[in-house]
Amino acid sequence: MTATTDRSQLGSRLLKEIAAIVGPDNVSASTVDRITHSFDATQHQHLPDLVVHPDLREAEPLAWEFCMNFAKDNELQVFEAWAKPVDAKVLEWRRDFHQFPELGNREFRTSKRVTEHLRSLGLEVTTGVAHTGVIAVLKGGKPGKRIALRADMDALPVTERSDLPFASRATSTFRGEAVGVMHACGHDAHVGILLGVAEALASIKAELPGEILFIFQPAEEGPPDGEEGGAEEMLAQGIFDRFKPQA
Repeated sequence: MTATTDRSQLGSRLLKEIAAIVGPDNVSASTVDRITHSFDATQHQHLPDLVVHPDLREAEPLAWEFCMNFAKDNELQVFEAWAKPVDAKVLEWRRDFHQFPELGNREFRTSKRVTEHLRSLGLEVTTGVAHTGVIAVLKGGKPGKRIALRADMDALPVTERSDLPFASRATSTFRGEAVGVMHACGHDAHVGILLGVAEALASIKAELPGEILFIFQPAEEGPPDGEEGGAEEMLAQGIFDRFKPQA
């Protein structure tokens, strides 16, 4: 099942499956009306909109439970369809960021790669936030809420000891000492995943409700001594003044 599946076909299938499970005599006219109305009224392809009627759970709990499970299963298939085209890219990004880690407030290469990709997607990109932070706004084609999604970009002063082809061999200075640098806390994966999410959502921009702010935060592990940075500095510079997320 894809995001473009006709809603009327889904409604018909859902009603048939509910009837098969709870028995046709237990599917009342009110249940049919609620489900049919949900399909007719919604402008989105997302199946949780089926259960927009708050009294369905109390009136017919078996039908409500089935609706929720049906919605979750089919939403997962929709999400997988969006994610599959970017799976390989997310893996490549994660390994690239892992191989070339950077300490807090020094994420120059990382932020450059992030910026280039976000701009290639047509997003509104702002750079240099809290030193090396990047934010980008994706405006959907339909009205809806504003949400914010965040990934942290900095690595740790840790020497990697592995023979992986993408192992880090980076070094830097931390508190006056020469150190190895490694993504030992998963931030390489966080950045890769959020880039993938941005690409997947940008691909359905016309159908997307609301707006999304993508935040690529520097110095999550803490800024260098004597410097400001991280989430606190991004907020101090007003990222939520310009874009007020609702979630």
